[in-house]
Amino acid sequence: MRGFRADIEGLRAIAVVAVLIYHLRSGWLPGGFAGVDIFFVISGFLITSHLIREWASRGRISLTRFYARRMIRLVPAATLTLVATAAATVLFVPRYLWQQIGFDIAGAAAYIVNWVFAARSVDYLAEDAVTSPVQHFWSLAVEEQYYLIWPLLIILAGMAATKLRLRTRVMVVCAAGMVITLSFGAALLAIAAGDATAYFSTLTRLWELAVGATVAAAAPVLSRVTGVVAGFGYAAGIALILIALVVVTGEADWPGPLTLLPVLGTAMAIAFGGAGTVVEKIVCVKPLVWVGGISYSLYLWHWPIIVIAGYVFERNSVAVALACATLSVLLAWLSVRFFENPIRFSTWARGRSRNGLSLGLVMGAASVVLGLILSWSSSDGSLRAPEGAVPQGAAVLGPVPTESASSELMVEPAWVLPAPNKATEDVPRLYADGCQQDQFSAEVLRCTYGDTEADRTIAIVGDSKANQWLPAIDLIGKDEGYRVDVITKSACSLSDAPARKSGGAYPSCDEWNDNVDRELAELRPDVVLTSMASARAHVNGTEAEARRVMAEGLAAKLAHIEELGSDVIVIADTPHPPFAVYQCVAEHSDDVLGCGFALAPALELSAVGTQRAAVEQLGGTVLEPGTSAAEPAGTRSAADSQAPTMIDMTDVICPPSTAQSCPAVIGNALIYRQGSHVTATYVETMTEHLRDVLAEAGLEVR
Repeated sequence: MRGFRADIEGLRAIAVVAVLIYHLRSGWLPGGFAGVDIFFVISGFLITSHLIREWASRGRISLTRFYARRMIRLVPAATLTLVATAAATVLFVPRYLWQQIGFDIAGAAAYIVNWVFAARSVDYLAEDAVTSPVQHFWSLAVEEQYYLIWPLLIILAGMAATKLRLRTRVMVVCAAGMVITLSFGAALLAIAAGDATAYFSTLTRLWELAVGATVAAAAPVLSRVTGVVAGFGYAAGIALILIALVVVTGEADWPGPLTLLPVLGTAMAIAFGGAGTVVEKIVCVKPLVWVGGISYSLYLWHWPIIVIAGYVFERNSVAVALACATLSVLLAWLSVRFFENPIRFSTWARGRSRNGLSLGLVMGAASVVLGLILSWSSSDGSLRAPEGAVPQGAAVLGPVPTESASSELMVEPAWVLPAPNKATEDVPRLYADGCQQDQFSAEVLRCTYGDTEADRTIAIVGDSKANQWLPAIDLIGKDEGYRVDVITKSACSLSDAPARKSGGAYPSCDEWNDNVDRELAELRPDVVLTSMASARAHVNGTEAEARRVMAEGLAAKLAHIEELGSDVIVIADTPHPPFAVYQCVAEHSDDVLGCGFALAPALELSAVGTQRAAVEQLGGTVLEPGTSAAEPAGTRSAADSQAPTMIDMTDVICPPSTAQSCPAVIGNALIYRQGSHVTATYVETMTEHLRDVLAEAGLEVR
């Protein structure tokens, strides 16, 4: 085994510079994110090489020594970066964001943050989550989790080799091959299912480190390849890396088949390095080797600097990008020179394994505590509600919102509920009950609210826009004697049209809709209440075509439900704000009125048009709070009990007296949480308006 390898330092430099450029301006290097995959392969190679050498020389592997060395190498630099990031957050980031960032810092320090981001990537309620300044720590978390299990696997491979009288390296190759097969297979299955967690998951990333491990185990055989063949193999590996960095874009399924480009390219470059070809000499030039030497610190520093700069400067200009790059390199060099290396090579830290373990554990624990303190320090600012305060919300509008006085609404609130920094938590209790199906499973989940002993049933069916009305429907059910069954799935509208998610197909939603048909046929609810956020179906066509197909799919689904004997009520989608309203209120507590937005474009962004078109196809009616008669929306009679009814609560959210705009707060109640979802607090204050219009739609009330 060769000692210092300048070619590997050069590969590290390529990886970190690629990531840096991509994060500064993704258009400059579309596949720069693949630099992380290069790091994975290098790490797998180096760690496995070290472990195999130790097993070969000692016949055993000291786990305490291994983990101590890992901690001394990685934790001090990570701790310094996390402490600096926390300080910069306090100085430059709005306080209401400290909760999320602090929690992320704690997760990064514990090396579990990849699972935090994986959960957030599929959390429909996390759609407004800000970019985390420690998001890049996900890859370090994957590596640390790899370090936990890989030495154990090497030990098992060594023991098996001894018992079977085989070479240890052969068993390591077999073990790595098994990991590659299972992990890469898991990655392919995940991307086929549209599982966004695959990007951050250790399970779908282990194969990349295992490829590097395979090269390490096969090193004696690979070293026999020399001359022109080795030179060609090295050049081909570098070519694969460059193709990945230049050609691949962020739209690619990752990790997936295209990930083989940087992974295999790096493996080939490591395997055939040392041939002394022109290409290798370029990779080994001193500037690249120097950057490779500080690559770990440069990776740590660059992303917090870029994210924090976004709060300091109004515009991310080229000058700002170059300044971020310069500062990143400077801080990386300073931290290596005056912090990391003095600790890493100190006699005390390297003298005993327990010293290194103690240092790593104390630093890691301190960073976790620091992150939690930052998270708990998040404030709801000057709009803090008095103890025991209950907002009037929609009650200030009176029974007829169109007649509300603008003078009552156009006043800066002294307090609001929920607090802006808690808005994303102000959701219907069905989330805590685990009653909304996720984006992967097609199984129908059903939970019961309202009067659970009642004979009459209201079924809330659809996506999160349907279940956002539960706080009011729950109260109505209890008051009026209705059992309320909730059957919803994340980002999945009730429709027979092919579902769409993130611009692609959503097969689990289509299957779920089929399963819902069977569930409703068995349940036979008196009333099915639905709403939706998606206005477009997954079709190859224009925007208008996608909306038409979705409307037809919704109409077909509603007609089928009517045939089962249930009355159908469609609640119009709520207006879609062009920005995160609660964030605006948190940042501008002295100008909450300025956080309002125009109604017309907000309705254009919503699914109201699609819903109305579906109801029109079935000759249904449209009702609004305060109306005394149904407005025919189609050609069928409004008196036909089988015609669906659409109720539009827009006037309660965006009162006409506010001059065709939508306020952020009404009656001290914050209206919006994630995206265009209404807070549970405000929905509950809309109970009487909703009760009245549901009665007008035919719901029997006492």
